[in-house]
Amino acid sequence: MRKPFLYVSANTRPDISYAVSQVARFSHEPRKTHATALKMIARYLEGTKTKGMQTLLKEIIPTITIPRTLTVNMITTVFEDNNGAISSATTHRVTSRTKHFNIKYHFFWDSVEKGDIVIERINSQEQKADILTKGLTKDTFEKIRCLIQGW
Repeated sequence: MRKPFLYVSANTRPDISYAVSQVARFSHEPRKTHATALKMIARYLEGTKTKGMQTLLKEIIPTITIPRTLTVNMITTVFEDNNGAISSATTHRVTSRTKHFNIKYHFFWDSVEKGDIVIERINSQEQKADILTKGLTKDTFEKIRCLIQGW
């Protein structure tokens, strides 16, 4: 029962991804509360079925004009609201807490130094990724959903 929800949350409806992931954690031993949660997610999807990513893309794609020459910007911007994470990403300082970092993080530091990755501070209330990682109040959820999906 949860697989269709996982597919939808990963591919077309990021607004339900946190709720679906919380239910999926208990798929090995589901209870009545998890079935109720899935029904709530299904009702939410039914009530917002005209507002998914497909509808948004149908509205946006016809208005896009593709230029004759296409240039690719290879700079990635990371929006972060955690000062410690920003400090770790921008300074190459090794401390007792960072000495165990894996090689992949050294690659990240090198990319920041080269300018391939830009770290920008963002206010916590404007962090769009929270909809994917946290349980939010209804108002906060609707605000972030509007920022991401436009409705």
